Amino acid sequence: ERDLYALGASYECDLLRGSSEPKPFWITELQGGNNLYRPPYPFNPSEKDIAQFLWTILGAGGKRIVYWKLDPSSAWSLLDFQGRPSERINTTKAVSEIVKMESAFFENAEAYDSPITILLSLETMTQQLATEGWNIEAESDHAGRSKNAHLLSALGYYRTFLEMGVPVNMKHVHHYDWQNIEGPPRLAIMPHITAINPDMIDDIEAFVSGGNHLIISGLTGIYDQNRRFLPTSEFPLQDMLGSRLKEIRIP
Repeated sequence: ERDLYALGASYECDLLRGSSEPKPFWITELQGGNNLYRPPYPFNPSEKDIAQFLWTILGAGGKRIVYWKLDPSSAWSLLDFQGRPSERINTTKAVSEIVKMESAFFENAEAYDSPITILLSLETMTQQLATEGWNIEAESDHAGRSKNAHLLSALGYYRTFLEMGVPVNMKHVHHYDWQNIEGPPRLAIMPHITAINPDMIDDIEAFVSGGNHLIISGLTGIYDQNRRFLPTSEFPLQDMLGSRLKEIRIP
């Protein structure tokens, strides 16, 4: 939605940072101007949008920001239709001047390393993409069965925390440091991760027994990475949860 574009920019930055660290990341093709006919919605960022996007990217640790584009002969231009500097360019200049003025701070600044991490699973995304094809003719279906179910669940947690003013990290579930149990307690969130590799279970259990916290939601753990249905055999999380899945009742 229009009022969530800034949230989307923040989400993209944290996804990229979580995938690339300790290496830096860049944001490219940031929209610079009018987009009238390209799908899905027309959009022309205001100077306030530009300022919020730029500070969000810088605050998330982005090292370079590249616009799309300067050329006034087509859409997305930072120039207006008369080829003159727009308010978007002036806002960009103002932000750049602040960054240069405080160069010592920005050169050494790093994004906050939150103790809260939302976990993502490529295996889950792949499975959900495949199973959505089973329901292709359904005009009205449950969002939890769509190809984006896992990502939307993760985004729901992300939005909730940010609206409370709490920053979070985004990590692939296999790249998360489960074994680091030193320091203050951490919180990991597994949002509708339907595919879990059995070889992860020992690390997850050690993480929790070491005093850390884990939130599990949706149908997390219902399949393994090969889409083998687990509740009827060996539900991988049953020892840690102290229970085993009996049924899923849909109203």
